[in-house]
Amino acid sequence: MPLTEVYTRGAETFPGETHLLLGSARVFESLNEGEKAVGLYKRVLQYDAANVEAIACLAANHFYGDQPEVALK
Repeated sequence: MPLTEVYTRGAETFPGETHLLLGSARVFESLNEGEKAVGLYKRVLQYDAANVEAIACLAANHFYGDQPEVALK
């Protein structure tokens, strides 16, 4: 079973568990599927608005996506 599927099943079983969402986002990032990873980081912030990893990854995505002003916010 692919790792992304394991994380997806876990997130469905335990909704709101940010560790599972972060793990899934990391896997998608390593697979160069940035849009899926960004969506998961945004979901993490819905549950935990102070999650440093999710904030940093979204900021980096905006910075390298040629939106540095958004990244600074």
